Amino acid sequence: MQLKRLEIKGFKSFADKTVLDFTKGITAVVGPNGSGKSNIIEAIRWVMGEQSAKTLRGGRMHDVIFSGTDLRKSINIAEVTLVLDNQDGFLPVEFEEVSVTRRINRNGDSDYLINKENCRLKDIVDLFMDSGLGKESFSIISQGQVEAIFNSKAEDRRAIFEEAAGVFKYKTQKLKAERKLFETQDNLDRVQDILYELTAQLEPLKEQKDIAESFVKQKEELTDLDIALSVMKIDEYVQDQKSSKEKAEQFSRHALQLTQEIDSNTQVIKEKKHALHEVETRRDAIHDQHIESIKQIERTEASLRLVEEQEKHQDAFLSEKQGLLDREERQLCELEEQMADVKQTYSEQSEQVSQLKDDYTQKEDQLKRLLGNKEEAMEALRADYIEAMQEKTSLKNEETYLTRQLNQTSLSSEKQNKAVRDVTEKLTESEASLKEKEAELKALKTDLDELLRSFKETKTRLDDIESSYGQKASRISQLQQQLNRAQAKQQSLAEMQENYAGYFAGVKAVMTAKNQLDGIVGTVADMMDVPTDYTEAIDVVLGAASQFVIVEDEKAGRDAIQHLKQKRAGRATFLPLTTIKPRSVAGHHISRAGSTDGYIGIASELIQYDDKVSSVMKNLLGSTIVAKDLQSANAIAKAVQYSVRVVSLEGDVMNAGGSMTGGGGKRSSNAHLFSQKKEEKALRIQIDELEKTLSLRQEENRTEQEQRTQLSAQLEDLRASGEDKRLAEKQLEYEVTQLTETVRRLEREKKGLLFEVNESSTEENTLSEQLKDVQSKRTEADETLVRLKAEMDQLSDEKENREEQKERLQAEQGEILEAWNQAREALASTRSRRDSLADQITQVEEAISAIKEDLDQLERGEELESKEDLDARLSQLNDEADELRTSEQKLKTEHSELDRAVNDLEERTADLQERRSNLQGEKNQLDIQISRLDVSIDHLLDYLSEEYTISYEEAKLNQPDDIDREDTQKRVKLLKRGIEELGPVNIGSIDEYERVHERHSFLATQQQDLLEAKEKLYDTMDQMDNEVKKRFYETFSLIKDQFAIVFPRMFGGGRAELRLTDPDDLLESGIEIVAQPPGKKLQSLSLLSGGERALTALSLLFAIIQVRPIPFCILDEAEAALDEANVTRFGRYLHEFASDTQFIVITHRKGTMEEADSLYGVTMKEKGVSKLVSVQLQDLDERVEQS
Repeated sequence: MQLKRLEIKGFKSFADKTVLDFTKGITAVVGPNGSGKSNIIEAIRWVMGEQSAKTLRGGRMHDVIFSGTDLRKSINIAEVTLVLDNQDGFLPVEFEEVSVTRRINRNGDSDYLINKENCRLKDIVDLFMDSGLGKESFSIISQGQVEAIFNSKAEDRRAIFEEAAGVFKYKTQKLKAERKLFETQDNLDRVQDILYELTAQLEPLKEQKDIAESFVKQKEELTDLDIALSVMKIDEYVQDQKSSKEKAEQFSRHALQLTQEIDSNTQVIKEKKHALHEVETRRDAIHDQHIESIKQIERTEASLRLVEEQEKHQDAFLSEKQGLLDREERQLCELEEQMADVKQTYSEQSEQVSQLKDDYTQKEDQLKRLLGNKEEAMEALRADYIEAMQEKTSLKNEETYLTRQLNQTSLSSEKQNKAVRDVTEKLTESEASLKEKEAELKALKTDLDELLRSFKETKTRLDDIESSYGQKASRISQLQQQLNRAQAKQQSLAEMQENYAGYFAGVKAVMTAKNQLDGIVGTVADMMDVPTDYTEAIDVVLGAASQFVIVEDEKAGRDAIQHLKQKRAGRATFLPLTTIKPRSVAGHHISRAGSTDGYIGIASELIQYDDKVSSVMKNLLGSTIVAKDLQSANAIAKAVQYSVRVVSLEGDVMNAGGSMTGGGGKRSSNAHLFSQKKEEKALRIQIDELEKTLSLRQEENRTEQEQRTQLSAQLEDLRASGEDKRLAEKQLEYEVTQLTETVRRLEREKKGLLFEVNESSTEENTLSEQLKDVQSKRTEADETLVRLKAEMDQLSDEKENREEQKERLQAEQGEILEAWNQAREALASTRSRRDSLADQITQVEEAISAIKEDLDQLERGEELESKEDLDARLSQLNDEADELRTSEQKLKTEHSELDRAVNDLEERTADLQERRSNLQGEKNQLDIQISRLDVSIDHLLDYLSEEYTISYEEAKLNQPDDIDREDTQKRVKLLKRGIEELGPVNIGSIDEYERVHERHSFLATQQQDLLEAKEKLYDTMDQMDNEVKKRFYETFSLIKDQFAIVFPRMFGGGRAELRLTDPDDLLESGIEIVAQPPGKKLQSLSLLSGGERALTALSLLFAIIQVRPIPFCILDEAEAALDEANVTRFGRYLHEFASDTQFIVITHRKGTMEEADSLYGVTMKEKGVSKLVSVQLQDLDERVEQS
């Protein structure tokens, strides 16, 4: 491979596009000072990936862009293209020609291209890595770099050999591996922290999950069984309700039949009573007519007697009438008192008249028998006797009937009186019961209202407590989780502090072994306490220094370093207290900074630390000022003339000299080192507070759980009491309705019974009078039979003294007739008095009026009605009275029959009513039972809907076939008890546990993967170290040998060698160059002259090229310090390698120019703008030779 072409445009002084074609051999670039020769070398270095503006002799990268002249404007883009011939495949690409382009804009944007395809800067750097053309190689030697090689430390000189050995990529990969290892360790620490936290959460979460799963399992089983049990209860209740309804319907039908029969009987009774009333009305009317007829008879008889008396004694009659009138008028006031006696007298007189009439008839018959034929008389007596026997039998039957009727009436009356008493007693009891039930109902309604109010209040309290309980349970769960996280984090932080997590491997190894090592004080981060507000600023200021280890003295530092080497545990920086000196800001700078807005203080004064480490803290932070913000930092830096470093609270830095550092990104891994102790302490305080709060919340929750249990029981008791009282209310309402109906019925019944009692009393009095009359007639009939029997016996025995008997009979008949007439007169008088008394004043006035009328007639001399007319009227009135008596008797018989029928119907109706009442009572009990079943069914349906959100039909559809109610009830009770014993349940813990467990498993796997990756990285780093050692030592040995050969040739004698500063540590060992020019002793490079050092450096370059040939080499005035002889020797030496290596040399020396194959001249015709002139010296030589 060789350098083919370089295209420059806008790069430094090359404003116009400039193309340099390179040939094999040596190309020399010449020109006056300041013409821009070195810009060609820098262009090549820049396009090959140089990132340091300082190396390119600039302050910022965009300084490489042509900045203009007095005659030209500045341009905005600098572009360089390097074209390489890659036919030999030296570069790891598949192209025979490779072009590398780099472009930059003034706005800072950069473009990178390989073969005109966009790429990254890293791709260009990787392209030339370990090719001998890298930035650390000796292929490009700029001005002053020869001196830098000899002035640098032995360790820094090592990079040239590593580039030659081709191990730079291994070191780069190792650095990447170390960064990955550090990142892996950080990841492991983070994973470990998270695992600690998750592990602390898993155990309580597992307990909660097990409880929750047990709850869910039992709840599901309880739900299924409870639903099935509820469905069974509903089915049983429905079946019982159906059976009760069927019975109720049967009772209703039977009661309806009884009601219809009762209504029918009631209608018949009503009709019978109506007929009975009509009979009574007719009987009373006929009775009144009969009474009136008797009164007319009595008046007629009185008129007849008056006529007879008038005929006998008119004067006496007048006087008597006047006296009678006076007596009537005097007795008018006594009539009311005598009415009772008159009735008794009238009855006795009626009997006497009847008896006298019979006696008179008997005497008349005796006379007829006595005067007639004896046989006829006997036959007549027999006929009379038979008639008397028949009349006696008839009277006896009538007496028996009347006695029976009277007894029945008495019994009925007594029964009715008893019924009245019973009804009255029942009515009183019913009214008292009604009042009592109404009072109970009112009190029950009041109790129900109070229960309802208590139920609502209790339900509200229970709802509030349940809501509060749920919220507090959730809060307790959150607090428990917070406590678990805090404990896990605190434990993690404590372990991290113990294990020095987050520290570099070397620091961690030293701090872990501090008990075995003497003089270890601690890390910088451990020995300071940084306030939170200053953490970012202190972190930025310290950087990696926060992990420096403070030791007592240098010996302690050496022991610690030796320990790290032995353990191969990494590297660490140590700060011996005996050597580290404090640094500070000058007083006048502090005063200037303090007077600027935003000044906070000196960094070392803002933190706390032990006086023992004061020198270290002041050394690290004593020369840094902390400002409020970047603007304040700018102002303070300007005030102190950019002589000290100023950092803002946000971590933006004003460096000494004026450069600024800042921006945003990932927070430094060291930042947490400052806050671990503070955070761990804060976590302990937080844990104590959380434990106290959690204990308090748990106690409150237990109290609320007890209240919840009590209120639930109280609510259930209130619900049960409410249901019982509601049923009792319905029962009382029904009883009140029944009692009200009973009171109304008893009042109607009592009213009817009182009417019947009055009727029975009237009828009993009537029957008693009739019985007395019949008994009197029966006595007369008995006497008549005795008399007729005696007469028949006497007729048979007596045959003589007929005349004597006739006279005696006629005399007796006369006496009887007279007595009869007198009795009839007395009866007529008593009847008249009775009628008068009955009619009271009217009757008396009529009598007085009649007497006065008679007196007036007598005074006027008018004649009274004739006796014959009066007899005829009397006879007619008697006939009418007999007919009325017969009709009245028939009506009484009809009344008795109707009354018996009514009594029978009423007794049957009462029996039917009692049966209907019993049926109604049973039906009411069934209705109550049906109502209770309805309430129970509705309650169960609501329970299914509200508790399980399922309908009865769906539950019925899913109900298992083989299920035993008793076993199910026992199982449900056990499940409820088991769920209650579980206590508070966190259902979310199941998913939370699965999530945490899954994450824990995932992180555990990741942790294992990270550990494996860490081991692989260690293995890879060991392999790379071994490879680096091998290649480095081989290359170093070869270069060492070649350097020992090249040096004498370059110097014309003398000797030189390369030495390792630490042959045992091939990875870190530096390289010393020892040279002995001819005629001098072996001495250090620092004692060599400038030309000797330059020639020694060139000898080293040629030795490296001998060992590791490179495609091209660029030298910028590398031979400037050589004399002419050495320049000539240098030029000849270049020709020895020109066949394998292409040289581009910038030179002022003639000897070098003479050895060049091509020559480029750089001039500035236009001030500030470089131009190029080329000459092919080989062509000139050929032409000269041809000439």
